[in-house]
Amino acid sequence: MTIEIDTGIVDNQSDNTTYQFVPTSNPAGWNTFNAGAGLWQKWNNSDGDTTGNSLISLSDVITAHTGLNVVRTYLRLGMGNSYYNGGTGTTAWVDKATIGGVTYDFVVGAGSTPTSCTGASITPPDGTTACYSTIQAAIDAADPDETINVAAGTYNENLNIDRSITLKSTSGAANTTIAASGTVITINANGVVIDGLTVTNNSTSGMGIYASDYSNLDIKNNTITNIGNGENDVVGRGVVIVSSASPVDDINITNNHITNITSGLRTGSNSVSAAAIAVGWSTGTADITNLRIEQNTISDINANTSPWSSTKGQGAYGVLINHADHKSFRFRRPLGTCYRP
Repeated sequence: MTIEIDTGIVDNQSDNTTYQFVPTSNPAGWNTFNAGAGLWQKWNNSDGDTTGNSLISLSDVITAHTGLNVVRTYLRLGMGNSYYNGGTGTTAWVDKATIGGVTYDFVVGAGSTPTSCTGASITPPDGTTACYSTIQAAIDAADPDETINVAAGTYNENLNIDRSITLKSTSGAANTTIAASGTVITINANGVVIDGLTVTNNSTSGMGIYASDYSNLDIKNNTITNIGNGENDVVGRGVVIVSSASPVDDINITNNHITNITSGLRTGSNSVSAAAIAVGWSTGTADITNLRIEQNTISDINANTSPWSSTKGQGAYGVLINHADHKSFRFRRPLGTCYRP
């Protein structure tokens, strides 16, 4: 690794100063470069000669050049007996680099292009994958119609999807979990796909996946579980599609496993009915067209068990459709449903 610092112009040519990292000074193990804890050596010329120059710390480099700009930083990966002319160290195979908490893998022939990420990644048409330590960071960086690939793991995030993207796990719902309090995933855009995630929240009121007045949504192959904890006025709902202010079209909710959705006792004026899938509000007037709910597995949708009244108990629904036209329902096995025309 080398750092080139802008130290001025001499005889109309750059007179920048370059320092190289000395691998043998690295205290963190052969396969990790710790630039801040290791030692550096100044070049005498552009050929990388370091004759007569002592080893200094990175803080010494900074002190010697306070206020100057770094022109370039190079990280050379390889193997051999010398890392540069006059060097005193050896660099062995390097197959990974961790930068800002994100791990990049290197493959022979692929240069320094990261091929897998421990967090979320985006691969645009040019094939240069970008890695992000959080899913929301990847969402914020994505262009419309791009795919965000989510690596296996648990992500403690509330996600706000505000552009037309595909959010897809690389290892399936069994290995990829989004866990948060409140509503876990809020959709604020048309043309969103959510594919292959486990979505969970069992601490407060909230919904697994929520969209209000947006169309062209595809929610598939997800596990939505442990939404709501049953305390007073807690609302638990798995997937909620609202059409209260604008018409909604082309909604697909397919091949999801929705389980353990729980609402509590109502003590105020708001409804706290539990639902695995809820479409529209009872007060909504906008149209919902081309709605497809298919091949979902629904179980353990729970409401408070107090006697039903206008001020206490609430319902528990498998599929709740509050307003729609041209209805068609088909079930392979008994399933709790409710339809309000």
